[in-house]
Amino acid sequence: MDTIGERIRFLRNKDGLSMDQLADRIKLPIIKSGEELSTTKSVTSATISNAENNKHSPSLELIIALSRYFDVTLDWLVLGIGDGQRDKKGKDLVVEYLLKQERIKAREEYMGKAKQFISEEAEKYFAIKFDEYLEILEKDKIVQQKEQEQ
Repeated sequence: MDTIGERIRFLRNKDGLSMDQLADRIKLPIIKSGEELSTTKSVTSATISNAENNKHSPSLELIIALSRYFDVTLDWLVLGIGDGQRDKKGKDLVVEYLLKQERIKAREEYMGKAKQFISEEAEKYFAIKFDEYLEILEKDKIVQQKEQEQ
């Protein structure tokens, strides 16, 4: 299997799903300000068809959703590297990296808007507090994940 489309088709056929069935089961992650808010964004069978036939590159959200649904690594799904088996205890480093990038972007947007109203000293203070807030959110997320694993 040379392409991501071929790997998506392989996984779908392996599970005995039609494109419509897969589209109904896949929910795209909605990410805002570096946090995954929900998984309510829908997928169409045309989106699955376009991905399988390599007509359009699948979105990052679709790739993540397919990786999670079929329980395969992003490396295997996107690049065909490895056997596709996901380490159940390991983090999905690509997803973690992308979420971190979203957090950085949110911080920069926040500080960009705040700069016009505050002094340089206040800007530094708010940047520190914003980072502390994001750390608290991250720690809370880790605690929730550990509780769910138990």
